[in-house]
Amino acid sequence: MPAMTAPYVKNSIKRCFLELVDRSPTQADRISLWRHFDSTCAYCGRPLARNARQAHVDHLIPVAQGGTNAAGNRVLSCADCNEEKRDQSWDTFLRQKSGSDTVFMTRREKIYEWQRLRSIPDNSRLLSLRENAIAKATEVIELFDQKVEELRRLGEK
Repeated sequence: MPAMTAPYVKNSIKRCFLELVDRSPTQADRISLWRHFDSTCAYCGRPLARNARQAHVDHLIPVAQGGTNAAGNRVLSCADCNEEKRDQSWDTFLRQKSGSDTVFMTRREKIYEWQRLRSIPDNSRLLSLRENAIAKATEVIELFDQKVEELRRLGEK
């Protein structure tokens, strides 16, 4: 566990508020994800082991680009593909990793099938909820800063 610094706590507060409105996949979702993708990377097909650091639950559309944390926006990915994909759209990246049109279409259909099984929330409503969560987290962080300052002043006396 990282050191409990003030910046770490502030980041945790923000993440907790966002998690309340944009939930990450549950353990059951993760188990289903592993089964659906047959313990292989959705992009390159590499076999993955559950207990190894090589496996990631990757966002198809990153949250920073308007994606959600919902299970339907996640796929099983190897660490290399997760790192390489970066700012590319998932389907462009998938085409690069597939090697042939047949492999691309098969892997893309597997992803679409996963998305059909796991719904993705309405994005406009979610964006509003996320904005509200960030606003509320900011209020809590401001109060946190005030209380930290009070404690520091008490410590100086």
